[in-house]
Amino acid sequence: MSLKEQRRICSKHQLEITTIDLKQSTPKDDKYLCTKCLIEKIDIQNMALMDETQFMIKEMKFKQQTFELKEKQKRIEKQKQMECMIKGFKVQVEEIFDKILTNI
Repeated sequence: MSLKEQRRICSKHQLEITTIDLKQSTPKDDKYLCTKCLIEKIDIQNMALMDETQFMIKEMKFKQQTFELKEKQKRIEKQKQMECMIKGFKVQVEEIFDKILTNI
């Protein structure tokens, strides 16, 4: 049996075993670690796999773009409201000038 045929797969994550824990106190089932097991053993809060990190970055960029789009839409809507208010004010001013001119 060749070395490639002897490769083990992690039962927890279904990934290839990449590391072996050599401590005597470690139970036999926990000695063979895949990349994710190794990260969990070291410190899950400060490490992530490259593909997970890339996914997180894409997700954050998408959320940022969505947020920016919503903000732009809000600004456009407010500008439209201001335009309508200005047009209404213009009509009122023109009516007042017309009344003043007819009274003169």
